[in-house]
Amino acid sequence: MESPACALTQVLELEDAQAKARRLSNEGVTLAEAERWWAAIGRWNSALALTPDDHTIHEMLSQAYMQVGEVLPALNAAEAAVKLCPNWWVGLQTLGRAQLGLGEVDLAVKTFSRAVHIRPDQQELWREDLQWAVGLLKKYQEINAEREKQIAAAKESGTEVPELPVPPVEGSIRERSIQLYQIQKQREAAEAGDPTLMERGKTIDPSKVVRMRVT
Repeated sequence: MESPACALTQVLELEDAQAKARRLSNEGVTLAEAERWWAAIGRWNSALALTPDDHTIHEMLSQAYMQVGEVLPALNAAEAAVKLCPNWWVGLQTLGRAQLGLGEVDLAVKTFSRAVHIRPDQQELWREDLQWAVGLLKKYQEINAEREKQIAAAKESGTEVPELPVPPVEGSIRERSIQLYQIQKQREAAEAGDPTLMERGKTIDPSKVVRMRVT
């Protein structure tokens, strides 16, 4: 039988680990806000080593990976967040964006649809994620349909099938991130009555767009 002293020691160690993980997580948020993405990623990975089941850290980690262009780690982190908390609409939103980063537009539409089903009152999900992804999916479907026509015509005529351009998904996501950021700044300006916030939202470095979610 385990002694009371050993049990108390284990509880204290667990509390210490959770406190350290919270500190590391908060440091990661501060670093991300300062656009020090890799340093933030390091803090969050250290926090996850102590509390691997914290879905909020996985989700923030996914956002940071997207900012530095690491789309596969971003997808893995978002998937981990959703696996730990399947009905968290924020995690699903981030997962959908990570799926778009890999060109998985059809999966992203399904993921955003799940998020909307959970939180139908979130207009951002409707207007700025799901509708955009659906529009992008339609473009892909149109290209595929045109491709099939050209393949059929080439077979009949015995000519070579020409190459069709693929929509620049990664570039589209970056442009959309800027738009989302501008919308957010405009909302903050309206709420705070600060016109300088509006101006800050108009001039942005596309590589430094982030909207960290802290819960």
